[in-house]
Amino acid sequence: LRHPEMKIFCLSGAGSTADCLRIHESSFDVDLNLEVPGWGDLKKTSSADEVALLVVPENASKIKFKTVLMIPPLVVNTILQENTPDATRLIPAVSKAMQAFDRTSETVKACEHLRSVLFYLWAVTKKLVPPIISELDRSPEGLAWSQSKHSDFILPVAPPAPALVSSVIPSGLVLDESEQSSKDLLKDPSSSKSASATELLPAVLRATIIKMSSTDDEAFPEDFC
Repeated sequence: LRHPEMKIFCLSGAGSTADCLRIHESSFDVDLNLEVPGWGDLKKTSSADEVALLVVPENASKIKFKTVLMIPPLVVNTILQENTPDATRLIPAVSKAMQAFDRTSETVKACEHLRSVLFYLWAVTKKLVPPIISELDRSPEGLAWSQSKHSDFILPVAPPAPALVSSVIPSGLVLDESEQSSKDLLKDPSSSKSASATELLPAVLRATIIKMSSTDDEAFPEDFC
């Protein structure tokens, strides 16, 4: 952070609307040493109104942290689900998520390792955390970095599924006898135990074969023998 040629970028927003910001390195140098409410009182808040009523006791302990706080996915996901920048609403949601995690974890406890997150959010509600010094960055370097970060989250478009040709005759479509007989010829005769080879022939073709097999022009057999 002490190299003058170094630039610190971040994205603010969501999707394609996120802006590229350049953060001043002095924002990482501020140390906070604040008196905060009791952990038990802060942890059990269930609404923004209860957060607003919290008071700092006379024998309050002091918490030290930086103005920039690194948070794990548990906290990130909770904040994104709440979809609000209001710290008074985030405190009950984050506290609930941390307690739910602790009920399922036998080793790592969020309420022990992440309690500084709730204290930080409370300090934000009291405007005790100085704002980060940042500005929009439209330089070629900033735009290139922003575009590369956005492209990392663009999923490749899946190719369209191949079109399936249906062999089912649409309802309401009636085939004439010759077309239906032609389709029947394509069937495997062995698939039907009761049908003979002659039954699969078109009616006109069957009549022609019967007439040609007759030995008398005045009398024709009625069907195949």
